[in-house]
Amino acid sequence: MNPLVIALIICIVIILILTFYMISILSSIHELNKQLDYIGNNQTNMSLSIGASTRTIRRLTDKINSIIVACRNREIETARKDDEIKETITSMSHDIRTPLTSLKGYFELMCESDSEEDKDRYKTIIAERIDSLSEMLEEMFIYTKINNSTYKLESERTNISEIMISTLLSYYEDFERKDMTPNIDVDEDVYAVADEQALKRVFQNLIKNSLVHGADCVDIGLKRIEGKKIKISVGNGIRDGETPDVTRVFDRFYKGDKSRHVNSSGIGLSVTQKLVMLMGGNIEATLRGNKFIINIYMDELQHQG
Repeated sequence: MNPLVIALIICIVIILILTFYMISILSSIHELNKQLDYIGNNQTNMSLSIGASTRTIRRLTDKINSIIVACRNREIETARKDDEIKETITSMSHDIRTPLTSLKGYFELMCESDSEEDKDRYKTIIAERIDSLSEMLEEMFIYTKINNSTYKLESERTNISEIMISTLLSYYEDFERKDMTPNIDVDEDVYAVADEQALKRVFQNLIKNSLVHGADCVDIGLKRIEGKKIKISVGNGIRDGETPDVTRVFDRFYKGDKSRHVNSSGIGLSVTQKLVMLMGGNIEATLRGNKFIINIYMDELQHQG
């Protein structure tokens, strides 16, 4: 056979193969485009599917499906967080209503009273209710902030010992009023990578929890332990009939005091847990005899100079 004819036949075969290949690719792209339009315009769990096609198209389909799944998971998580925040605001609005109603009642009593002694007593009660309300609103603000996916802590090398001691000193009068003397065992110059404001909030929440719900003594510790770890512990006695459920204490709105005799947001320990986790630490609650203990574990940094 003439070599020219052979070459022509080969060229025709190659052209036909390439044409078939291009038609197959364009057909697959057209099908994928139709499926993407449907997925984009409808609430569906559908993924892209493609029949017999090139390996490149199949790999592209798999990558697009991975992106679709990731986007759906983000949407689900965003919706869950939105629902959680709405539920938080709704629940706390009921808790806030109690001190607000109380404030109005005592304000009216103060205005109607002719006794200066009674007026002073009502003023003291009103001031306490305002402080309680302010704490609840601050807790709600922090909770919504840390549940925002864009929220980031500014962690840096921090002297945890100094922060714990200064926070404890700020509650001196509270311990005095409760006639409680905390047992303090804090190692000096313990450092870790942490956000100073977040760490203060953690210590404040743990101390307030002990003051509000605890009985008898309060034990507060900050110790170096094996493996270059730090153990922060806050423990307190348990009131009769108010044993907390250690599996639920970090849940939103969990309140161990069944009588709800204290105005409390019920999210303090939930906020504490989230802040500790954002700083790379672990937190746990345990019962030991008649004592409720919260332990926090963090990595220690060696003191430099």
